Amino acid sequence: MENLLNKLDKEKITQYQAHLEASNLSKSTIKRHFSTLRKFFNWAEKENLQETLPEPPVIAEEPLFKTVTLKKTRPLFRLAKLTVGVVIIVLLALLFSRRSLYYRLQKFFVPEKVTEVPAQVTASYSPWIIVFRGQLTDLSGKAITDKTKAIFRLYNQAEDGQALWESKAWELEPDSGNQFQIALGDTSQGGSELPSHLFFQNERLYLGISIGDNSEASPRLPVSSAAHVADSYQLGGFSPSQEPEGNMVPVLTPEGYLILAAPSPKIKSTQGTFAIEGEAISIISSVGSDGNITLAPDGAGKLNLHLGGQYGNQMRVTDANIASGNLVSVYAGTNSTGFNLLSLSSGSTEAERFTVDALGRTSIANDLTVGDVFKVETSTTQVGIGTIAPEYTLDVDGTTRITDTIYNLYNKPLKQGNQATIGTNGWYRIAQTPNRASGLFHLMDMTADRHQSISFYASAAYPDGDNRRQLRLNLLSNVRHDQNSFSKIRLIRKTDSDPVYLEVYIENTNNNQVRYILSQNDWDSGWTPINWSSGEVPSGYTSIEYLVTNIAFGIGENSLIVKDGRVGIGKAGPDYKLDVGGDIRLTENLYLIDDSWIGISDTDERIIFDTTGDIEIMGANVGIGTTAPEENLTVANNIQLGITDAT
Repeated sequence: MENLLNKLDKEKITQYQAHLEASNLSKSTIKRHFSTLRKFFNWAEKENLQETLPEPPVIAEEPLFKTVTLKKTRPLFRLAKLTVGVVIIVLLALLFSRRSLYYRLQKFFVPEKVTEVPAQVTASYSPWIIVFRGQLTDLSGKAITDKTKAIFRLYNQAEDGQALWESKAWELEPDSGNQFQIALGDTSQGGSELPSHLFFQNERLYLGISIGDNSEASPRLPVSSAAHVADSYQLGGFSPSQEPEGNMVPVLTPEGYLILAAPSPKIKSTQGTFAIEGEAISIISSVGSDGNITLAPDGAGKLNLHLGGQYGNQMRVTDANIASGNLVSVYAGTNSTGFNLLSLSSGSTEAERFTVDALGRTSIANDLTVGDVFKVETSTTQVGIGTIAPEYTLDVDGTTRITDTIYNLYNKPLKQGNQATIGTNGWYRIAQTPNRASGLFHLMDMTADRHQSISFYASAAYPDGDNRRQLRLNLLSNVRHDQNSFSKIRLIRKTDSDPVYLEVYIENTNNNQVRYILSQNDWDSGWTPINWSSGEVPSGYTSIEYLVTNIAFGIGENSLIVKDGRVGIGKAGPDYKLDVGGDIRLTENLYLIDDSWIGISDTDERIIFDTTGDIEIMGANVGIGTTAPEENLTVANNIQLGITDAT
């Protein structure tokens, strides 16, 4: 020890002070170091170890106190929540501080590490008392409230070895909180002395505990020695710092901040649940860092948010600067489809209300309203488009455009042909059928100065008992603004087993915008729409043409036509008010009014019925019994006048 003390001079003290200040220690900590140094010098002089030592700065003296927390397990009992307090008796505090300072100075001035203190430093009295406080529990964790005997031993190794000191058999008596406390080394309570040299000659000490008649519990509990106290400005050999890096002990700043200055530091819990608790918690990245915040559970771990508020906005995402991309983005990096991207549920018994599956399909448990233009009512099974108060299964308020197939009440498709621009007069094919078909066609010309639309039925059918396919076309309406765009319709056929084609003639073309809708498409294969391809009558086929008029039913001799105030029966274009292209049969009377007449031919030959009841035959001979009268009246056989016969 004298070799060490001989090295101490004012220059060394100044170097030591500079070292402490360079270690970023607080002023109060530095004061405590020099207070200990002064006490050590006083002790050395008292022990005649050194006659003259430099005088350290005069500083306030402070008591030294250290507490160590211990944990213990054993086969029969488990000793938990233990605290070993190394309490320095006021009378002996100076001795401890001086001898601990010896090791501190030796660490600073001597390059070799000292692990053991020479035996001559022992004192003749016992300056050490270990205050031991804890609780006894059985294997189930239940506190033991009965008095229990225990023996304590000190070792210089964690396992095995010979005990350096053994206590008396203490009788542990738990207090009202099931805690017990004893003072090891307190001779006033009949305890065995704790020799001070044990704490100076051994770098590490361990406390072993035996409960009752059981063997010593394992592991032993570490106890601070003088070697540790000599390094008291460090913890386990690590220096404290308010901005620690690797192998340094973090110290709270005056503001209460815990700063970790090492690159990419980590706080890690090796078992159990790592909890952060506070009145309010913020996880933020440093201002100006543009740093991310990542939450990454491992394996099957989940991210759980448990909220308990009673009001809205329990979870809210805000960004006042976003200009592109997504405010919230969720990505499932798998091709599997058996999961939902989003599921929202509610109720005291949890029930799904809104889901989006892996393919983006959305399911809603109740009504859906989109602004004031779309409404789905699940209670009434009604859908409104353009209205949020639907009155029908599908209620559309506005113009409807259909670009795909719609089915009618008979589960037959409602088919629509594409729109086309027609710039040349001619026939255009719009449908065909390989077998039987019956359908309602709606043709529209949407050109600005036309706006014509026609509707007609076209069918190809086999009447009962007839193997010959019959074609029918009934015109239902012809509404136009000015000129006809659709002037003629024709059905083209060959044999009963060949396809039938339906074509329309378009005239007065001026890049007409035409389209059609086919509905009520029944019977077998039905009509197949053809999108305005150029029409023709294939070789071996014949066509039946129909002139588009106001109203028409049937084709050719079977037609009934109303056109321009004239009615044609069996004639495509009636020239008279009633123009019959065939025989007339009357089963009731025919009444003629005024001076009406019945024409025999296109000449002036006629029969006149005047208002007096007379009948006049003008410009023609009358034959009775002959088809070739040569006179105004030619009778081929007898004439009976009154009751007299005459030749």
